[in-house]
Amino acid sequence: MESPDIICYRIQQRYMLEPARAGDYDGAVRAGVAAIIRHLRPPAPLPKPVLRTAADSTQFYLDSLERAVMARSGMLDGEDPLNTAQPGSGVA
Repeated sequence: MESPDIICYRIQQRYMLEPARAGDYDGAVRAGVAAIIRHLRPPAPLPKPVLRTAADSTQFYLDSLERAVMARSGMLDGEDPLNTAQPGSGVA
């Protein structure tokens, strides 16, 4: 795989120039090779998202709907009607 000139130039400037100026040519080459490897290595895969089941989503919706109806009818006086139950926990 080829690297564009600008990438190679940046690697030289950022990682290799200072060690080479200090006379550490081995260190300059090692730093350059490490930077090239980091550039060519594919990024780590993102973790898979945690999927909610359809049953959890449906139960959460039903619990929220039940709580909203109860709040609208005055059955939850003194409570926050937006304080919905967690999926599957029901309404207390």
